[in-house]
Amino acid sequence: MCILFAFVNPKPEPGGYKIILASNRDESFSRPALPAHEWLPTHSGVYGGQDMQPGKEGGTWLAMNKHGRISVLLNVGQSDSETITVTDPTSGRGFYAIEWVTNMDQNMKGIFNIVKEKHGNRQQTFRLVVFDTNGEPKVGTLTYAGSKFDGFHEEFLPPGIHALGNNAPGITWNKIANGKKQFEAIVQQTNIWNNRKELLCSLIDLLGSREKHWPDPGIEEQMKGSDFVMQRLSAIFVDVPKFYGTRTQTVILINSENETLFYERTMDGVPDDQPMTWIESYHEFPLESEKRSQHFTSRF
Repeated sequence: MCILFAFVNPKPEPGGYKIILASNRDESFSRPALPAHEWLPTHSGVYGGQDMQPGKEGGTWLAMNKHGRISVLLNVGQSDSETITVTDPTSGRGFYAIEWVTNMDQNMKGIFNIVKEKHGNRQQTFRLVVFDTNGEPKVGTLTYAGSKFDGFHEEFLPPGIHALGNNAPGITWNKIANGKKQFEAIVQQTNIWNNRKELLCSLIDLLGSREKHWPDPGIEEQMKGSDFVMQRLSAIFVDVPKFYGTRTQTVILINSENETLFYERTMDGVPDDQPMTWIESYHEFPLESEKRSQHFTSRF
């Protein structure tokens, strides 16, 4: 699953924000992964967590490079009867997110074309969200929600507040709509870089909300699962005991002067099964120009 909230402001006031991003990664508790770190020595200046599932090692759900490129990979929910059984261990969609932060020779359209070619005829669903924040910020999405939704959908988002999740095209989920309102209120209350740690705390609180936005006709229409699981999926912070839930929370802040805060915390342990802690990763750095793009050429 997963959810993403973003504020995109092309003309911030001095000391204000041009990007505020907050995201949860929801995944099976048993799936191995590395917490956020700089991808040395292969990709200096790229930060993010990495999948370690056999055959998919190195894929990511969210990454950022020092040139201001950010990629986020979301799933598009499906019912059990629609979910494809994956037999190819190298078919990880996490490699799609890597393209944007390592292949500096391609623009958004170019990356989307590469991803479409990589995806080929696979029926696995995904929503790839990419940000170019160095200069006036731009945001694009590429969604594949299954053949019944007419293939790939590209969308380039305007400035403002956005909330993206696991809903299929044309279907609304309550937690996305309600979370967007809560996110907008937080952005309006804390909009100065000097208060970034206060903003970070407020965003982590939002990402940690276990309030169930239920009943939800959108989830029921799309997922067609058990009431217990669907109710758990209706919360921003997902918790299906001992099996699946929110494992990673990420906040990225970029101000008018291209100063950047990258914060991520990753769950260590399985809730209700063993002692659980959060592994934190905190980085602050200025964005760089794209003169060193050759150092980011994709190897995937």
